[in-house]
Amino acid sequence: MAVPPAQLAGLGRIEIRLGRTVLGDIDLCLCRVEQRAVLEQVRVDEQYRRHGFGTVLVAAAHARAPRYQWSTTVVRGEQARAFWAAVSPPFPLGEPHWCTHMHIAAGRTPDGQ
Repeated sequence: MAVPPAQLAGLGRIEIRLGRTVLGDIDLCLCRVEQRAVLEQVRVDEQYRRHGFGTVLVAAAHARAPRYQWSTTVVRGEQARAFWAAVSPPFPLGEPHWCTHMHIAAGRTPDGQ
C-alpha cells in the first residue's frame, strides 16, 4: 500500500501488510521536478525479518522512479548495515541528496538548515 506525501517532494511511505497488520514499511521522498529520490528508513517487524520483505520494499520504492538519482539517509547500526550489504543497491548509501523541494517540504531552508 502506498501512502503519498502531503506535498510535493514530501515524505511518503510504502507498506507491506498482512490484512490490517503492517509487516514493514519504507519512507521515501521523491521529487519529480529535480528527479531525485531519497530512501529515509526501511522498517520490518522483527518477527518478519530475513524473509525478503525489506528487499521487496526497496525494489517497490525504486520501481516508482527508476531513472531518478537515488540515495539514502545515514545508515546506522549493525543490522541496517548488514541489510544494505545484502540488498546491494545501485545507488549511494548514507549520503542523502535532498533537493531544494525536499528541504522545503521538510520545513528546512533550501541550504538544509
